Amino acid sequence: MKNQEQLGKARQQAQKAASNEGAAQAANPAELQRLQDKIEQLQEDYAEEKREAVKLEEKYDQYKSKMEKQEETYKESQRQLAKIEIENDELKNDIRQMGFMVEDLEQKLDSQLEINELLTTEQEEMK
Repeated sequence: MKNQEQLGKARQQAQKAASNEGAAQAANPAELQRLQDKIEQLQEDYAEEKREAVKLEEKYDQYKSKMEKQEETYKESQRQLAKIEIENDELKNDIRQMGFMVEDLEQKLDSQLEINELLTTEQEEMK
């Protein structure tokens, strides 16, 4: 952008110098050459900056693509995490239910053992 402004100013100076001297009169050749050299240098600088801008845009596109891939990977990881958390909650519920079932069965077993013990005691007393 800065080089474009400088290029424009140099062109204006060259035009001004040419118009001031008049077309018929020979303008100061050294000044004209200096201005033309300056224009050429500015054009070269502009071209170089343009090449650099293209390289930077390519780099930006690469980083953007890489970031989008990482974002997609992150989203997929989040989905998998949510599934695992749901499965974990279901397993916790299953374990809790099994714990209740075990307690219930233990109570039934204790009751049956007591009944068996009473029956065994009665049977021994009857002998």
